[in-house]
Amino acid sequence: IRVEVARPEDAMAQFVAKVKEWGGYLQNQTGSTVTVRIPAKHFEAAFVVLRGFGRVLNETRKADDVTEEFTDLGIRIDNARKSRDRLLEVLQKAEKVEDVLKVETELRRLTEEIERMEGRRKFLAEQVTMSVVRATFQAVAEAPPVRRSRQMSRFAWINAIGAERVMEDF
Repeated sequence: IRVEVARPEDAMAQFVAKVKEWGGYLQNQTGSTVTVRIPAKHFEAAFVVLRGFGRVLNETRKADDVTEEFTDLGIRIDNARKSRDRLLEVLQKAEKVEDVLKVETELRRLTEEIERMEGRRKFLAEQVTMSVVRATFQAVAEAPPVRRSRQMSRFAWINAIGAERVMEDF
């Protein structure tokens, strides 16, 4: 959201304070743009607060549905854990050093894969519980100067090329 406000610094500070009050945090600040993470339940309230600061110049919303990926990861983690359990059984029955080394290598790979998938699932869970809001606070623009209609010159050649063009050389 981009909001036109009288004092961008003050509005930004007030918004970040409100975000912290909701249990969120400042993720990034660049100039007069802040990116914050807030609990998803305060997403709509954040836009209400931002609209209260001034005139909204632009507002965009986007949602990503991660349900399918989250569910898929849960199934893959369960299957990987079952495979790891079977490998541990094989390891206990292995008699040759060569077999033990092969099983341990596969166990290590599988354990790393499980940890990676669990990390991704944790990340997705946080994506669901926390929303990202990026707000730009823009100072109120001054009104453009009033253009006065040009008074015609008594010299036709000046009227033909324009007084501004003539004045460029001075």
